[in-house]
Amino acid sequence: MLRSLTRAPLLLGVAGLLLHYLLAAVGLSFATSSVWAFVATLALCALVFSAALQFRISRLGQQCPVSFRLCFGGAPVFLIACGLCAFILMPQLSLSAAFLLGGILMLNGSAFDRRAIVNTPAPALVKAGVQFESAVVLSLGLPIAVLLLGSATNAVAGEGALAPLLRSSLAVTQAFAIGGTLGLVAALIGNRFTRGHGFSLCIIAVLVAVPAAWLLGAAPLVAAAATGLIWAEQSRAPHQPRLRHRLRTERLVMPITYFLVGFVLGPRLFSADLLMVTFALVMVTLMRVLPRLAALQNAKLPRQAQFFLSWFGGTPGAASALFLMTLLDQPNLMDQDLILTIGTVCVVMGIFTARLTAQPLAHHYLRGMGVVRQQELAV
Repeated sequence: MLRSLTRAPLLLGVAGLLLHYLLAAVGLSFATSSVWAFVATLALCALVFSAALQFRISRLGQQCPVSFRLCFGGAPVFLIACGLCAFILMPQLSLSAAFLLGGILMLNGSAFDRRAIVNTPAPALVKAGVQFESAVVLSLGLPIAVLLLGSATNAVAGEGALAPLLRSSLAVTQAFAIGGTLGLVAALIGNRFTRGHGFSLCIIAVLVAVPAAWLLGAAPLVAAAATGLIWAEQSRAPHQPRLRHRLRTERLVMPITYFLVGFVLGPRLFSADLLMVTFALVMVTLMRVLPRLAALQNAKLPRQAQFFLSWFGGTPGAASALFLMTLLDQPNLMDQDLILTIGTVCVVMGIFTARLTAQPLAHHYLRGMGVVRQQELAV
């Protein structure tokens, strides 16, 4: 049931939007913005933790060079291009807010578009790129998004202009120390004393790290990411339980996220203007594809595979939507309404384009690969 719902993001979003207006019509009150921000934070903590378990940072270049290129080449260029384009096209958007928007939209990843290629007889390098890219970008990009949030926050009376950014930097550092320490301890204990290298210990570690970060004023999202990253780096646990945990987490979190996109953020679509829609359309097409294609130029991939991976991933999805919902509880955020509205349009446009093109693109790519193999055999 959950697997089927995960594959119907647009249907869940429409259901959430209809429920929003139904409850408004009968006069029922909604939960406060702080409640939705809290739910979104917990869901995003679960997603980033499960994503961080999938790879080792020190071996990423050897384990999956395609993901390495897309993460450290394509993603930063996309962030900069998206931030500059938003600042230029939206004069009412401050520079800090524009780059925060770029950082949020950088947090890509949709479960349904990965399955369209991972379960097919595609080349192993392409499968690895599709499987690991969203995990790498989410795990390593989330701390950057938190710092960008600090830079886009207005200082309160009596503070310096850089005070919010300094607070965010301290919160990120503290969160990484908390999560990293607990992840390291869980990995060392698991490697030494348990036969399966203690996969359950990392679950306990993150369940301690996130509330501890919250209580100490650190960033819980970064604490969850750090716990998974350090545990994955140090643990000798096999990959299969990590992958199963990610799939289970996505089956639980993704349907809830898509529903909340419609229920909480969906009404903002009707306040978007043509310029916002145009920006979203450009962002999920050219602005997303060109940096990814440039990052893959020197990769050891056929040209057809480079074009395929350039279009296939990188669209804003559940992680971007959840981070947007966490901003509902940020009263001092610059241009809060604009960021939420533009971000919502971009997320919906990204989900729509990914859902519309994932299966046809995968089938077209596999047919093309079959033709190439036949030509090689004929020669």
